Amino acid sequence: MIVVGVDAGLRKLGLAVFHAGELMLCETLRVGGRARGVSAWLLAADAVSAALDGVVPDVLVIERMQLDKRTRGGVVGDVIELSGVVGAIVATVPSAELYSYTPSQWKGSRPKDVEHRYLRRLLRPAELAIVEGAGHDALDAVGIAAHYLRSTIPQSRWIR
Repeated sequence: MIVVGVDAGLRKLGLAVFHAGELMLCETLRVGGRARGVSAWLLAADAVSAALDGVVPDVLVIERMQLDKRTRGGVVGDVIELSGVVGAIVATVPSAELYSYTPSQWKGSRPKDVEHRYLRRLLRPAELAIVEGAGHDALDAVGIAAHYLRSTIPQSRWIR
């Protein structure tokens, strides 16, 4: 089973690919730049398609953004814009089962740096080499996919 985790963004996004529970790819993709609207959506979808390089995921897991009382002004517009990016990415893999988790669902209340250290402890040496220099967006994608693996594979090493 191939599971792809995505931490979507307007200018960059994290991508992690697992095959049979093993991390095979972890990248931060630069997308969009100053592009907005459909242009940004298509750039993100093209970047994901190119990175997957013909790999067809069985499962696509994407972080779902959430708005709360702390969300202000332009951030709301960015979250709405991000929904187009997510839609374009989902459209690139129509046969995949789709799952999404909010940050609090996949990492709880832990700060990102704490979650990233935890994830690195679970990775095997070959996987650590894959994430080396990948950036926080890519590590978030690993965490998002790992949350899916935890919830669906009994006795997974991803279980907390």
